[in-house]
Amino acid sequence: MNVRSFFAINYFTYFLVFALQIVIVRLCGAEVFGAYTVYLSMMAIVEAPIITARSDSALKMLNASDSLSKTIWVCFKKDLISSLLIAPLIILLLGFYFDFLIGFLAALCLIFQSGFSALKNYFVVVHYRAIFTLAEAAIACAILILLIFVTLISKSLIALIYFYTFAALLKSLLIFSLFFILNRNEKPNKTILGNGVYKAFSSILILRHLAINLILNTDILILSMYIDLKQLA
Repeated sequence: MNVRSFFAINYFTYFLVFALQIVIVRLCGAEVFGAYTVYLSMMAIVEAPIITARSDSALKMLNASDSLSKTIWVCFKKDLISSLLIAPLIILLLGFYFDFLIGFLAALCLIFQSGFSALKNYFVVVHYRAIFTLAEAAIACAILILLIFVTLISKSLIALIYFYTFAALLKSLLIFSLFFILNRNEKPNKTILGNGVYKAFSSILILRHLAINLILNTDILILSMYIDLKQLA
């Protein structure tokens, strides 16, 4: 895959993600979309820094590994354990703003993504980035189609959050399937300096990404306290 095709597929995937927002606001209404925006902002602050920090740590470890398959499972187990430990805090934070069920679903979303960051970087270090990019675009298409069906059946916030959680599970299952199909015990390309320690919960990395996400999402949370959800949407 040449550079032009690679970026074209990436931008197509970004367009599909943007299209998801249009589908939600058109089919579910501004008030539901406003509430969903608050949920996504909270997830960006609570969940995204952890996932991104795991990605940074996994990339370095995979480049230093001589057994990528074994490393993937090590990362998966560490992610799962750390996700289970963090889950009560996520339930508390989102449950306080919304309710217990939404907080529980948010925690499940993080648990379902255990090992995803390591798998994503696996495709980078073994030169399968083009295949992964195509897979991401295909998954985005499937999620968009499923979202349309979901919103036609139910236009409630809880339905959207159920879908968001299911989409995280679906994405992880598909990427794991792709790993099982393509895994041939390849060696990493060693183009990035790595080390042999994987940290599923690196405080320094999480704080760095948390600072960025706070700047990008705090305004939405503040606005949600002073204006109604339709205006926020």
